[in-house]
Parts: sequence; C-alpha cells; structure tokens
Amino acid sequence: MKKILVLLFVTSLVYGNEVTIWETGKGGIEKRDEWKPADTRSGFKYGAVVENGKIRLILSLDSPSVTLSGVDSKIEISISSDKVVENKIRKIKVVKKEPAEAIINVGTSTDEVNFRVPAGQPFVEIIPQKESKFVEVAGEIAYSILPDFFGNDVVYSAKRLKADKGPVPA
Repeated sequence: MKKILVLLFVTSLVYGNEVTIWETGKGGIEKRDEWKPADTRSGFKYGAVVENGKIRLILSLDSPSVTLSGVDSKIEISISSDKVVENKIRKIKVVKKEPAEAIINVGTSTDEVNFRVPAGQPFVEIIPQKESKFVEVAGEIAYSILPDFFGNDVVYSAKRLKADKGPVPA
C-alpha cells in the first residue's frame, strides 16, 4: 500500500508552530483538564492527542478509528483490514518527536500504520507498516490526493465522482 496524505483546509486550531503530544486521561478527549504532556518513552494508558498548530490527531485505545480534526471539520481514519471482527486500536507509540514533526505508530491486532504529523501543516501522512492492506478515510472531503513519486498524482473530486466512496489504487 502507498503512503496517503490526508489534508484539511482549516484555520488555525491553536497557536504555535510546534508539534505537541498529550496523554489523555480516563475521561478521554472531552476532559482536557486531565491531559498531561506525554512521556514519549512509554506507551499510552488511555490515548493520545497530537497537535501541530493547524490540526489535532486524536488516538484512543479500544477505538476502531483515529480522528483528524480541525476547527470546523473532522475525518475518521480506520486502519483495520478485518471488517468481519471489530478491530480496535491496541497500541499507540511515539516513534519520533521533534518540534518540527512527530511520528506516531498505531496498531490494531491485524494492521499497523505510522502517522507523520509535521508542525504547522494542515495534513498528516499515513505510512502503512508491515503488511497493512486497508486504510479507510471517511468524512466530508472535497478533494483527496494520492501523491506519486514521478508527479503523476491522483486527485479525486467528490463533486465529480458523485459517489459515496472512491477507489484508491494500490
């Protein structure tokens, strides 16, 4: 599977131009007062939030998907190839954390992907790991772009596609 860029056109969510990783508490995303700066050397007990000044990546253990949100938009990203069994997130691990970017590894019982979150940018890059075969991106999306090394990028327009789902070439 190829890398996928998921882009949100948003106004700034928070101020700053640095990537911040938070560990959520038992109350999850709703209880911001329980969040604390993440210890990037250990795993996460409940979940994590990654902010970069434009977007927020929300990762919750036992959730079937990852949420990418901006000020007025939200996209759900599922990484499970097993549609028969409800496959939930079992692992969240920080691979790299620098002010300019973070790479977060997320795994279910069957699949694993890395999310690269660059500082101050309205997108995340999804990088499949091992034998991952399935990534589903769901939300109100005007355009989706699959970058190609040689400049033959694939651009889908929801208006022109006129379907609930669009194919992604392997």
